[in-house]
Amino acid sequence: MGKAVRTWPRRPLGRWLHIDGLLDAKARAHPWRYVAQCALAAVTIGATMLFLDALLHTEIIATLGATTFILFALPTSHGARPRALLGGYFWGIVAGAACCALADRLPLQQVALSSRAQDILFGGLAVGLAILAMVVTNTEHPPAAGVALSLVVRPWTVNTLLFVAAAVLLLAAAHRALWRFLIDLA
Repeated sequence: MGKAVRTWPRRPLGRWLHIDGLLDAKARAHPWRYVAQCALAAVTIGATMLFLDALLHTEIIATLGATTFILFALPTSHGARPRALLGGYFWGIVAGAACCALADRLPLQQVALSSRAQDILFGGLAVGLAILAMVVTNTEHPPAAGVALSLVVRPWTVNTLLFVAAAVLLLAAAHRALWRFLIDLA
């Protein structure tokens, strides 16, 4: 008998490289739907930033990017509901502004607490309070906790708060207007 010759597995390259599970089955079935919905998200956040001239507060812009993901990739999730979106940002702003005011009023410099340590202490407190308020009021919107943190660690003005409110309202309006075209992508 002759010696057996080993051959490569007879299956498609993707399965051989174990990348079949890399793409979601729904994304493979409806690729243009996914591309179109993500393009809508990009245009919406881009227009919001352009309209509000929003390049000064990068931490807040990051939270709005996360919000855009929730609204356009998971449009039927709890976090995409108007109550959660608006209420979450409300509590994030309240917690962040309150902790920032508290940090300014307490004489922690005399206790030898550095500015960085103060930011860490009150930033953590702001996030914890925002989460507590969101959970208790059933307005959970995770990116809004980032606003609470950014209001403590970066300088801000009333215009910053107005920007956040306007951006959230614009995103909510876009989500509502496009609701019937959106599907859960995840």
